[in-house]
Amino acid sequence: MLLTLLDPENNTPLQQWSFEKESIVRIGRSPENHVVIPNALVSRDHVELQRVKSGANRQWYLVNSGTNGTFVNGALMSQGWISDGALIQLARGGPILHFQVITIEFGGKIEPIPTFNAATPRCTHAVIYSASTVGNRLKSIAQSATTKCCELWAKAVWEQQL
Repeated sequence: MLLTLLDPENNTPLQQWSFEKESIVRIGRSPENHVVIPNALVSRDHVELQRVKSGANRQWYLVNSGTNGTFVNGALMSQGWISDGALIQLARGGPILHFQVITIEFGGKIEPIPTFNAATPRCTHAVIYSASTVGNRLKSIAQSATTKCCELWAKAVWEQQL
């Protein structure tokens, strides 16, 4: 699993953390957390991500402990399942983390696990893709984007990749 702290102005990556074996990832201001975010809006122990095995799959469950709340794709969430590509905001107006489920394929190539939840419309322009998947994924985004900003972003990035 990858967590990427995004720049609030232009949604570019500021810092990234990778968790391959951890079953629990703690995020907050406290230095005892796996991901330390030194921001006044973030609680010492703000949120916990729990890896839960469900058959052959592993899913992630979010549990909020933050005083100022946690927002997943813009919706306030006290606890619940999170999917690949989710944007996790620690407090309204606080730092944003991009959540990615990854798998390591033969040859050491890291690829996001492709998932899409049509019931949860979300802006995808903050999503970061590896060079090997950008073509097909952005074509898909451009064809299924839920907002005009996503369509325009996907088109602009797609044209830069040609």
